[in-house]
Amino acid sequence: MQQFPLQASASWPALRWTGVVTFEVGAVQPWRWLYDHELVCVLAGRGEIHVEGGVFAAAPNDLFLVQPGRRHSFRPGPQTSVTLLGIHFDWPSRPDSATTPLFWNEGEKVITEAVRTVSCIGAWDPQRRPHLSLKGQPRARALLEDAVRQHAHPEPEASLAATALLVAGLAAIAQAARLQQLAESHRVGPDAVRRCQKARDLLEAPCDEPMRMAELAARVGWSVDHLQRTFRAVFDDSPAAVQRAAQLRRARELLRIGVFSVSEVATQCGFKTASHFSAAFKSAHGWTPRQFMELDRPGSN
Repeated sequence: MQQFPLQASASWPALRWTGVVTFEVGAVQPWRWLYDHELVCVLAGRGEIHVEGGVFAAAPNDLFLVQPGRRHSFRPGPQTSVTLLGIHFDWPSRPDSATTPLFWNEGEKVITEAVRTVSCIGAWDPQRRPHLSLKGQPRARALLEDAVRQHAHPEPEASLAATALLVAGLAAIAQAARLQQLAESHRVGPDAVRRCQKARDLLEAPCDEPMRMAELAARVGWSVDHLQRTFRAVFDDSPAAVQRAAQLRRARELLRIGVFSVSEVATQCGFKTASHFSAAFKSAHGWTPRQFMELDRPGSN
């Protein structure tokens, strides 16, 4: 089984259909088989998702990845409707992504060569774990909802934005899967995962003064050593590396705007001096901030 690449590349996904659908009480969807992958997130209500091999309760913030060739169906609860967000996509995109049907129904002829390769998202293998809870992971759900909203617009720029949001959403889903896997393996408990996520949110928040490790540890109620050790166990990275990546990410955004000097960007992103910022930026990206601004300027080669 392949894994979806979670960084930007020349082979981005092809969004094939997105939408929000409500199944009222008593509605029954016929069994269908998918050609592609479909992410299904429960937005409201309760019901059941029948995926070949089992029946699973569906509650708000539950996320399902229905894979190619798997039979599935949705049912609302006995006393409540259920509202689902759906995203059909290919990754990598294929020449027939725009023309192949999304699914086939009972009795229909199958286009065998059009059935996609089964994939998983990071540590989440839906064959072993059919659904993932996004409770406590509002960013992942928000990215999926934003992708659907963008995809509804006809402009080419909106389609590109929707695809970028899906890529970011898949990365957030992979992180959520890793956190749940760690909590369930008892290597790191749920409380520790929540504290580490709080620490990461603080590290990634825009600021003009980097947070010191002693202050960060105090904010989450741990010692510095315990924070650094547990943070690495959860995210496979150090707090300092996550903070530096967030600083450089914000710096790229400000440089693209094109109205701030390199010194101003350095100050706004928490670097002590412009030379310190330039050295860190070049080490991470291979270009100085000034070179990046030239390369990112419209009309540059």
